[in-house]
Amino acid sequence: MHLAVVSLHASDTGLGKADKSLFSQQTLMEMLIAGFSSTQTLNVDLENPADISEWEGVSLDAISKNVQSIDWSNRQLEGSMLLMWLPPAIRVFNAKGNALGGSLSLVGLPNTLEDVSLLTNKLDGSLILTDLPESTQKLALSGNKFSGLVDLTRLPAGMAYLTLYHNFLEGPIDLTALPPHLEALYLHGNLFRGSVNLNNLPQSIETLNLSNNGELSGFIDRKLYPRARILTDQTGIKSV
Repeated sequence: MHLAVVSLHASDTGLGKADKSLFSQQTLMEMLIAGFSSTQTLNVDLENPADISEWEGVSLDAISKNVQSIDWSNRQLEGSMLLMWLPPAIRVFNAKGNALGGSLSLVGLPNTLEDVSLLTNKLDGSLILTDLPESTQKLALSGNKFSGLVDLTRLPAGMAYLTLYHNFLEGPIDLTALPPHLEALYLHGNLFRGSVNLNNLPQSIETLNLSNNGELSGFIDRKLYPRARILTDQTGIKSV
């Protein structure tokens, strides 16, 4: 009964403008899984969902009972989801190693969210990273089917870790305005091309992997980043 109502709301608010304060955490969580084809591994009956305190992988704060984290990694999940329905106090969401598909909107995420992992799924379509909440520190979207251009110039200032490797992202990339505290950026195994400016990376960078982007070119002065591990195998990038 709940999920029939959910579908209507999800359709009506596809632009991410819904007022989530109108819904209980229970309803938000039911909206989140409304597009899943099966939820047996989460201990959830789609027709009559139990209280979220009984769902597998869901951790609640002991006092407030707010959802703090969701770990649905390697649960054989299929279908689609709208992350805009994540509960408002959540900090960590992990659904890596499943078969979730369809497009992924990162608009309207909770402003408490710090860590998102959707590694190794079947997500596709374009990837827009310009509206992430400022709370975001880690974002892992590798091993999917994302395609098209990606803008890396307006990431959250506090982001430390971003992994987009093994997708189908393409076109030029601008690495001159990365977050000042970024430590790791994995872009290998995509279809990036054109000249890339590598002279203005954040001094915090520890790992940058651009390998296996055969049409990517440019120059790098590795003396600028003596502590960094910068990988450029199978690209046209040259060291100076």
